[in-house]
Order: sequence, then structure tokens, then C-alpha cells
Amino acid sequence: MKTIKWSPLWLSLLFLLLFPWQAFSAAHFAVAPGVIEFDLENIQTQTFLVTNDGDQRIRLIVRPVYYAVDSRFLAAGKPIDAAQITDDNLTKFILASPRVFSLKPGQKRNVRVSLKKGAGDAPGDYRAHLLVQTLGSAEGPEEGGGAGQGVQIKLTTSLESALAVYARRGKAKPELAWTCAKNAQGQLVINLKNPTPWRYNGWAGLIDPSGTAKPFFMRLVAQRESVKELILNPPYPQSITLQWGPQQDQLTDGSASCQVP
Repeated sequence: MKTIKWSPLWLSLLFLLLFPWQAFSAAHFAVAPGVIEFDLENIQTQTFLVTNDGDQRIRLIVRPVYYAVDSRFLAAGKPIDAAQITDDNLTKFILASPRVFSLKPGQKRNVRVSLKKGAGDAPGDYRAHLLVQTLGSAEGPEEGGGAGQGVQIKLTTSLESALAVYARRGKAKPELAWTCAKNAQGQLVINLKNPTPWRYNGWAGLIDPSGTAKPFFMRLVAQRESVKELILNPPYPQSITLQWGPQQDQLTDGSASCQVP
């Protein structure tokens, strides 16, 4: 009988196709909460919890990262003026402890987070992310035995999760401006501009004053000194009232009218 020789690459791909749940279900961890907020005038240490809810031991590293407002990771719009971008990066001020640690299956660990002095000297909002990542790799299952006893496959994959870190100096006074325009495809493009140094985090409602169309509500986050687009496909009302506020049923922060051109 002719013996078929399989390369390690083809064997790994075959294993992924036949047993995808085994390849990726062994290692997993969760991070909570997803957001940490600081008052820069009264900095207090915050914590987040990392839980190993997989079935193997993992080693993790915590490191601060910064995503520009127009990065594909953040997808939050773009700067109003790319030539005059305010430095709102917190990464060099973040202290995380422990930075490297191991967790057994089912084990939990609190990570303390604080900020060095000097962060955000001017009034406004500042930000970064904390990336929690497996150090090295998380090992997948082994198949087979040693030499001459079959095929041995050990798959590896890197796991990561991130939480947002925000810091504020002073009392927030965000102001939003809205404009409307129709593009060449007949879509309604609503431009949202936040010229202030404050991040806006709340809800927005798009309301048809005639009452013909149902109101549309959405979560609204506008980063400081940025502009973003909301696109509506036809059909849409000829007149739209935009309202925003802290909650979906409390759109009390402001309103604007949008007449479709």
C-alpha cells in the first residue's frame, strides 16, 4: 500500500476544517468593565477584572495603546482639522499593575489602573485603551502520539481584549452641530460636528415632524474635535428633527432641524 505523506501545514488546515470548535474553544478570558473613567482633578485608582473562563492556563500582558479618531479600530469619524489635532493621548500616563500575570482555568484577577501626574493639563477629555493580550500564545489541543505513532498537531492562537480609558479635566460642555446633504447616490448624509474638547456620550433621535415616519433612535458617541457622518438610505422624510440627550427617553441636551435639499 502506498503511504500518503501530509505536510504539517495541510494537516493543520484539515484539523481546522474538521474540528474548528476544538481548535479555538480551549483558551478564553473575559475583561470587565469595558470602560474606566478618571477625574483628572481627583485621580483615584480604578480596577478591572480579568477572568480565565477557558480550560487551560494562560499568561497575559496589559499594555496601553492609542487609536486615532479615524483609525479603523475606533471608526469614530475624523479630525475636524488634521493639521491641528489636540494631543489627547493618555498612554504615557497610564500605570497598570500587574502588567504581566498568569491565570489558571476559572481563576480571576483584579488589575489596578492609575494615572501619573501631568495628564491632561488643559480642560477637556483624554483617552486611551488598555489591551489585554495572551503573552506568547494560547495552545490548542494535541492529536496523535510521537514519531511513528501518528500525527501530532498543536495549534496556537493569540487572544486579546481591550477596554477604554477616559479621563476628564473640568466640567464637560460639549456642543454638537448638524448639517444635511444629499449625495450622488440619493442617500441623505447627516454630518455631526463636535468642535469642543469634550467627548459626547449619549443618545440621538431622528424624528419626522409630520409623524409619517417612525422615530429612529441610536447610541451617539462623538469624540472631541471630530466630525462624523450618518447615512440614511431613501425613502426618508423631507424634514428631520434631530434631538440628543443622555438617555433614549431623555433627549434634552439639544435639537436641530434638517431640511433635505
